[in-house]
Amino acid sequence: MAHSKLSSSQISSQASTAPRRADGLHHESLTVEFLAAVASFAFPTLTTFATSLLSNDPEKVLTYSLAITVICQVMVVLGSPTALAATSGKIASGSKKKQQPRRKVATTAFGLILTLLLSPAFHVLFILFGAPVMFSAYLTYLLSVHTAMLALFPLLCTIPLDAENWLNIAAINAPLTPAYGAAMGTVFGAWLGALPIPLDWDRDWQAWPITIVVGEYFGNGIGRLIGVYLSQRAKAKTV
Repeated sequence: MAHSKLSSSQISSQASTAPRRADGLHHESLTVEFLAAVASFAFPTLTTFATSLLSNDPEKVLTYSLAITVICQVMVVLGSPTALAATSGKIASGSKKKQQPRRKVATTAFGLILTLLLSPAFHVLFILFGAPVMFSAYLTYLLSVHTAMLALFPLLCTIPLDAENWLNIAAINAPLTPAYGAAMGTVFGAWLGALPIPLDWDRDWQAWPITIVVGEYFGNGIGRLIGVYLSQRAKAKTV
């Protein structure tokens, strides 16, 4: 029986291409996360400008911008190799590589549906923290969906759905990945954004919940950039 053997040159070439593939995926992920962070910084400026154009109507602004946010978040997840983590613990290889696009789409669709289903929970949390119950209820709901898309959706698409991982996230004991950094930044930004609302300045931009949304997007961008930086440092230490 004839046995096929790999030459030393073939083995060395395969060994050398593996790190390049890993580096390529890493740089691709960093590029996507960096662009997502830039978009998060740009969004508050666009929101403020759109608010002035639409006669200070935050309901219209948040409704229209939500569609843009969903599209941007979905594109970020589809463009990131880590999107497979929710359905598979590792990147597929060989003939299974053909299934990667399907897994990405399935993971993204699952994360989007679950995010929308869980957004009412954020609505309840905002009410518990002092949001109007009846007055501006639709605005509070829009705020909750924006929050869920910024904080929860990336986590659902990149973190495996098991109790240990999510308990570590809730306990702030998980590695600060770009998605986790974006989630923490969103929460912290929402808290900072709520501070100007009760102040007696009588400014249009103090209307509920403009400052919270702007704070969330700034916090999301800063948190994502911090996560990108720490992820890059962690990878550099393992090399």
